[in-house]
Amino acid sequence: MNPTLLPKSTRLTRGFTLVELLVVIAIIGVLVGLLLPAVQSAREAARRISCGNNFKQLGLAMHNYADANKGLPHASKINGAQHAPTAFVLILPYMEETALYDSLSSVGLAAPTNWWLGSGAANTAVIRGILNNVVLGGYRCPSSPMPKTRSISNTNQMVPSYVMIAGSSDHSSVDATGWGANRCSAGGVFPGNISYDFGQISDGSSKTMMISEQSNWTNKLRNNWRTAFSTSGPWMGIKNTRLAKGNGTLSSSGTHGTAALTTDMRSYGFTTLRLPPNPKSAPGYTAGNNCNTALTSAHPGGVMIGLVDGSVQFITDDIDLQMFYNLGNRNDGFTVSF
Repeated sequence: MNPTLLPKSTRLTRGFTLVELLVVIAIIGVLVGLLLPAVQSAREAARRISCGNNFKQLGLAMHNYADANKGLPHASKINGAQHAPTAFVLILPYMEETALYDSLSSVGLAAPTNWWLGSGAANTAVIRGILNNVVLGGYRCPSSPMPKTRSISNTNQMVPSYVMIAGSSDHSSVDATGWGANRCSAGGVFPGNISYDFGQISDGSSKTMMISEQSNWTNKLRNNWRTAFSTSGPWMGIKNTRLAKGNGTLSSSGTHGTAALTTDMRSYGFTTLRLPPNPKSAPGYTAGNNCNTALTSAHPGGVMIGLVDGSVQFITDDIDLQMFYNLGNRNDGFTVSF
């Protein structure tokens, strides 16, 4: 009998065999395997665009600060024998964070307020409480695998992704007598307790690096914290008022092994360029808060940089090292073309 003439209730329904089902699953797996890298690539491209927008906002904030104060912010504005706030604090009003800035400035932006957030001082405790669990998206690369906060004195302080550039390790100002073979420069835009106007950047604002990334672990050394930031986050700066002007000038001791006011050679919030971006090795001088913490990024192949004119570039890991150094110096007489 023709099965199509049978009543519906008695017709046979043919299902999938196990082999057919496995073939379909295999095909789906292959398609997912082919599509997943493309999806991940698209997501990373979007995150990289977002990171670039952060750099543009930071550059605009630096310019607006300079317009209002007749010069770029100090890397660390020191007024007294305490750790001072960084430029990342000073530009908060220009990052649409006026309320946060007002709360902090009401406590104090200079000594006796100590911006080392581990201090037992009463005013530091207030600052620490204001900044507890504050994570600003404009200070974080969306691709960064690093945690958003670190703990200090029972508070959580943000882990930033962007670092200021003090100069390069080949500049004539370098003090190379630091412990661990550190080379501390004052050849860049943010070397410490000084504010530069745009006229003092003689190599050109479109040829000089102002900020870059420390948004990834150095050489995959997870939790080694080889960045210019301590557990006090982007907020705490240095307390040494000196600038490097040759060997033995940044520190009065000549050894730089202590943290006294005129001997402290640690870098907080800024770094001196020495190794290329995303270095394959991590020498001792790249240890956290030393002068030469490396630029690192989770973006494949290089790091984002912000130039003084507010423009944003992506430089590759294999950039010529001399070109890299020239980018970090504001007045070495060598200009870089992109």
